[in-house]
Amino acid sequence: MAHKKFIHIYKLIYNHNCSMLNKYFLINKISKFLLKKNFKIFFTEGSFDIAARKEKLFLLKILLNIDALQKDQAKTLIAVSHFVSAYPLVISEKNNKNKLSSGIVYSRFDLPVVNFKTFQNVMENEAELIYASKGKYTVKIDSEKLRFERQNLGYSLSELSRI
Repeated sequence: MAHKKFIHIYKLIYNHNCSMLNKYFLINKISKFLLKKNFKIFFTEGSFDIAARKEKLFLLKILLNIDALQKDQAKTLIAVSHFVSAYPLVISEKNNKNKLSSGIVYSRFDLPVVNFKTFQNVMENEAELIYASKGKYTVKIDSEKLRFERQNLGYSLSELSRI
């Protein structure tokens, strides 16, 4: 019975967003990952939560729910990133409706937003990303590779467009 009660309490905390507990859990997961990848990290509060440097500087805002990001916070993060030549990134696990999908780069107030798994894949150069914007999904295509493959398969542009 105690086990069932624990599971029920855990589900309540996770599903109803005990945000401080989960945000710091997520920050801890991200910082451990960055340290394993030999990043130097600095923790702060405000427009970003973690500054991480290896070859490049990243300013990371960590939120359990991306809908908690406010427009003024985003503007500040973009401005600070510009002045220190950093890459701003928001890492979040869900929005008000759903969990964020892995492999997809979302956008909120012109900031890229990814979940932790996608962040890991990007940092390990293992990601083929899909970009989500206003309900549409897009991917970046290397036009040279596409032309090469199309020609190797013997397709014209017209034939390829009908596939």
